[in-house]
Amino acid sequence: MSAARSRGQKVNLSDLAGDPDLDDGRGPYALTPDGGGRPIQLSQLTLNPHNKRVLGTRPDAIDELADSMRINGQLQPCAVVTRAAFRRIFPDDDAQLGRAAFVQVTGARRYLAAQQLRWEAIEAVIKDDLAGSALRFLSATAAENLDRRDFDPVEEAQQVQLVVAAAGSGQAAAENLQRSPGWVSQRLNLLKLAPELHAALRAGDIALREVRTLHTLDHAAQLAALHRFTAVNRRGTSGDAPSTSAAPANRPTPAARAIRRLGGTPDKIAAALRAELAPDVIEQLVGHLVADRPDAHETASAAADLPR
Repeated sequence: MSAARSRGQKVNLSDLAGDPDLDDGRGPYALTPDGGGRPIQLSQLTLNPHNKRVLGTRPDAIDELADSMRINGQLQPCAVVTRAAFRRIFPDDDAQLGRAAFVQVTGARRYLAAQQLRWEAIEAVIKDDLAGSALRFLSATAAENLDRRDFDPVEEAQQVQLVVAAAGSGQAAAENLQRSPGWVSQRLNLLKLAPELHAALRAGDIALREVRTLHTLDHAAQLAALHRFTAVNRRGTSGDAPSTSAAPANRPTPAARAIRRLGGTPDKIAAALRAELAPDVIEQLVGHLVADRPDAHETASAAADLPR
């Protein structure tokens, strides 16, 4: 027993971890038999270098999550792998890890929010099985992101490209990601677009459906198409040219952009909102959504009973 323990003083978890180059997960942060998480010092944890999500471009999302974690705590543990497990499949990336003992697989936003809150540690589950192979790790990283909000199409395409490279083919990647081969091909085609189109996609200025065939054009033709879309959007929003008709079909509305960023399907939208909103706010939202329905009271009551 250390001197600090014998005197009843607070023990620094990083001291208990010992050498950060852990060989397995059976050290001080090992899982309990029920699979529960363990507090891991932020100084012992590093972000996933294969995560293509550009978190720094969305400080407002981190701010909102930090506010939620300040009030409600960390509701879900992150998934991490030990440095040794990561190093076995990505030996060339070891220098990027610094002296971290663990590499994050999921929960990057929670990690950054915890940093903002000046927390010393974050709850995590050690899952070295996710580092059984490069393909397994990259598929898990992609799955975490593809089902989350604020993952723009270009980031999505870059993440899919990593899985395709590890899997050896688009077909194998589609099977690992539980997507169709056509969906994988569409994402890879986005990487053939001009940087200007990437910027417009990331900003939500153009819809994904508008650029799906533009990869067959050269750079000049792609830019010409972008200018056409931009001109249509300007005409639809300009006060000098009011329109009494509906918005042009090529112009995504702000609501459509938000829905797309939340995942596009009811289950993904609901999961994204649960991750960001407090339970009472979710109940209020459900109430507003069903306010005009005759069974509004019953629907809202049922929603309030859903697990969170």
